[in-house]
Amino acid sequence: MAQGKSRKKRPGTLSPEEKKRQYVQERIGRLHAMIEACGASDEYRRLPVKDRAYLERVRSPLPALTGEPGLPRACMQYFREYLDGVLDRETVPIGADGGRIRLRDYFASGTVLLHSVRLFRKEGHPQAESWARALAPLLAIDEVKITDSQIFRLTFQLNVAGWAFSDSELGHYFISWELADPLGDDVLPGFRFIVHHGPPELRRFTIDGKSRTCFRVQWNDAGGCKMVPCVLSTRVIPGLEAQVERDLPVYIQRHVYHRAEERMKPYPMTIFEEELAISINDPEVVSLPDGAFLIAMRYALRRIGYLVAEVIEDVVLLRTFLFLTQSGTPEGDRFNERLRIRNYEKRWFDLDRFSGYARTDLCEEPAFMEILKDCGLEGLRELVSQERFLNQAPDQMRLRGEEVRKILLAQSRFIDEPDDP
Repeated sequence: MAQGKSRKKRPGTLSPEEKKRQYVQERIGRLHAMIEACGASDEYRRLPVKDRAYLERVRSPLPALTGEPGLPRACMQYFREYLDGVLDRETVPIGADGGRIRLRDYFASGTVLLHSVRLFRKEGHPQAESWARALAPLLAIDEVKITDSQIFRLTFQLNVAGWAFSDSELGHYFISWELADPLGDDVLPGFRFIVHHGPPELRRFTIDGKSRTCFRVQWNDAGGCKMVPCVLSTRVIPGLEAQVERDLPVYIQRHVYHRAEERMKPYPMTIFEEELAISINDPEVVSLPDGAFLIAMRYALRRIGYLVAEVIEDVVLLRTFLFLTQSGTPEGDRFNERLRIRNYEKRWFDLDRFSGYARTDLCEEPAFMEILKDCGLEGLRELVSQERFLNQAPDQMRLRGEEVRKILLAQSRFIDEPDDP
């Protein structure tokens, strides 16, 4: 019987045993680099051989990620890639010399050293306190209240990543974490993130004679890792202040999202839903003559406009979104009077939406900025500056701004002409 030829290993490839040895060497190398970064190398060399061998042998798994049954594969892939990116990209300070370590190294090697401090103290190791003093820079990272710890910060970042594709219509993705059981000997317990999906709450209302589906507004309680429905107290709702105080649930029409995206272009509204909930939880309310009312909409701590709301069937329903300079808002109405323009002119020059300012140099015009300040719109310049990288080239912005200035200045609408003597 012919003997089969042995398969030759291709040049440059490693056998499974070689790969394992390489992995162990790299892991030990990162551990020693962490010890050196703490300035603890001398104390490490004074440890007994068996303790040094233990430190090089024990492993701490990186934070893992799993999800509730039935979550889309693309969703889980998104979160895993995001988690890998944060572990590689984010750093934490170590030592007084301004050094920093990757978050990945903190969880892989730093947690092993932190574990050794706790273990040595528990066992009454003769070098327990000197070892702890040597690792003081690393311990300083961990000696914070639990809500400021690295695992809570990482949880918060993952929750923020979930805001980008969560909304009241599709439901919300949010993250919790738990301590997973060790996977074997010489393996420490690891952190495990769990992706949850909160389904949307739907309700139909009769609006303008038509039955429409609306969605319950919720907010992500990142500390409690859960979704909480938004409510608005009757104490702040115009016309209901005198009633016995109670909380009304808040629902939103799909129309609000469409108008916000349309009127805020090119500003990226990636976390609109979360900022919407924050605005409702800390409301600034303006009454309207027709029984409706406005709720100030803030985004990244800046007011960008208003949500038009009304009470229907004992709930607060958000009907649409108005940009800050639109007619019907306090600032927009003052803007009309101060600039002496009507809605037609406002729409023609795109002055009723963010793009009219982001794509021109109007916010660099001193006379125009004075008008904005008089109308309570001085924050608009900061908003434009924040998204400057999205704008057009400076010469295009000047041309667009010049078109507005020519007509409005020619009609004496930027500045008041002096009265005739």
